[in-house]
Amino acid sequence: MTPISILIGLAVLLSGRRIFWLFVCGVGFAIGATLTSQFVLGRPEWVGITLAILSGIMGALVAIYVQRFAVVMAGFASGGVAAIQLMTLLNFNNPPAPWPLFLVGGIVGAILLLVLFDRALIALSSFVGAYLVIQSLGVDPSLTVLLYAALVVLGVAVQSRSLRRTRTQRGLL
Repeated sequence: MTPISILIGLAVLLSGRRIFWLFVCGVGFAIGATLTSQFVLGRPEWVGITLAILSGIMGALVAIYVQRFAVVMAGFASGGVAAIQLMTLLNFNNPPAPWPLFLVGGIVGAILLLVLFDRALIALSSFVGAYLVIQSLGVDPSLTVLLYAALVVLGVAVQSRSLRRTRTQRGLL
């Protein structure tokens, strides 16, 4: 799943705000990949890839046809993924109850995306994109936090610059 995860991760990392359906697709892919790696054991790798891709496609279709719902769901899912990833990066690899952590992160992500759409979308898509890239690279654990932070900063910088350019062109700044 490495090349696909890296490509989707980079696309979400650098363009998640501009192409909202791509962000939701990336979130769906991340969740599908995570769930299949945990619950579809002993199956060929193509089964996990197929399920992750189908999850991403379903997310993209929801984003295109039911946007408000997609905003809340993408905020919830990406906030939950970001919370779990943050705990993993801080060496809390096996929290006693990961679902409450996912739930709290999800609620925060959904609220942020509803209230501060552009800025929250930039932050959440940078976290999710970095997560997809990092999980696929097999980086030495001592470098994971540094690389994750660098990718998030890169994503935020690229997308913020794009947002400023768009707002300047529209005369909003």
